[in-house]
Amino acid sequence: MIPEIIYNGIGSYSEFGAILNYFHPQPPTPKAIEDSVPGMNSTYDFSNLLSGGEPTFDDRKIQCSLEFVGRTKKELYSLYGRLLTWLMLGTRHPLIYSEDSELHYNAKVSSQTIPTFEVFCALGGTLVIEFLASPYRVGNTLYGNLLWDDIDFDLPDYIQDTQFDVVGSKTVTIYIPGSNHSIVPKVVTDSSMTCALNSYTATFNPSTSIDWGFKLKPGANTIIITGTGSIDFQFQKEVL
Repeated sequence: MIPEIIYNGIGSYSEFGAILNYFHPQPPTPKAIEDSVPGMNSTYDFSNLLSGGEPTFDDRKIQCSLEFVGRTKKELYSLYGRLLTWLMLGTRHPLIYSEDSELHYNAKVSSQTIPTFEVFCALGGTLVIEFLASPYRVGNTLYGNLLWDDIDFDLPDYIQDTQFDVVGSKTVTIYIPGSNHSIVPKVVTDSSMTCALNSYTATFNPSTSIDWGFKLKPGANTIIITGTGSIDFQFQKEVL
């Protein structure tokens, strides 16, 4: 299978016949908020103060190069235009590298680095682009639907239920992979329910599915659900 990038559901090789010369995802840069005090050694680091102790990051850069050919010069430039139309969407979309296909980046072509195009032979061209992506890679599958083949035992990863039927009250435990990143789930329910988690209580109903204070932390999360109906905690794996 020839490696390719899949952006917004369209593959660079399967759709355009473009060869992926390289795909270089750079690590995200940690956000640093530091200040020094006159008359004192060193500096104070406030980087994780507002994030509850979790590290925070700026966007990451991803460089890649696509090589393609046409049967005529006109076809070459037509293909070049089609590639630009596909890539230059202006907003973030899922970006998948086929050699790491269980995860995706939320990315767009960077406005900070201009794409470059070079004709390397009579009918061949190379397009070099840089994507700007959110720092965390995201699983393509909702966690409750995670398959055995998608498990990463080094995280550790989990196969678990995330949907529950509740009559009156139920206590459940949901596990989050990784060691330093909380996830805010989408909570889908068919009736009004309250969920108590880590000294925080949120109320969800059919029209309200997100509460930014309701965070699933790495490891085990014990949730006390009160109400009657069906409730589904929907989230995807997020890893660096």
